[in-house]
Amino acid sequence: MGHSSIEKELYDELTLYYFQGLGYHGRILNGAFADVIAYNPLTKEIAIIEAKSTREKDAPVTWITPFNIRGKNRREILEHIVKSPYYKGNAGLMRLYGFTISSQLYTYHRQARVYLDKLNKREPLWEGFNIHEAIIVPYLTVPITNRKPLKHVVSIFKKNRLIKKATMKTTNQLVILQLTYFKRRQ
Repeated sequence: MGHSSIEKELYDELTLYYFQGLGYHGRILNGAFADVIAYNPLTKEIAIIEAKSTREKDAPVTWITPFNIRGKNRREILEHIVKSPYYKGNAGLMRLYGFTISSQLYTYHRQARVYLDKLNKREPLWEGFNIHEAIIVPYLTVPITNRKPLKHVVSIFKKNRLIKKATMKTTNQLVILQLTYFKRRQ
């Protein structure tokens, strides 16, 4: 849900190309869901990807999302982030990535199966795709120049047990963050 711009389109395309290079079939979405979705027919993984561009530099504390990690709202998430000494010079990006991981991408992850099932019924997404067999994995991609703020947010979230696992890979233009959230308590 970033700014509509040439830069945003570029980062969506770079993200799509990265996943296609790994054998995924993907598409860029324009709407109220993740920026890119990609399906790997060999692993049955469906990647739900939020791609941030160089133009995206901050996120509001007041934005309300249906779901948030550990039931924490954005103000509670912000309390963890502001304690970092790195926050002072990088507040906007740390808020953006913190809120993207804790609420925006988490909401997409929680809603993915229902959303993709409806989308697939309207127009088949990929040949042989079955949402009920798919493993849904959330990803965040950011410009390589913003690796440090993202790394600090991930470190804070892991230390405070807000996320279970995070794996970071890089290209010459992107940081690709794969997330594992803790299972929800029933």
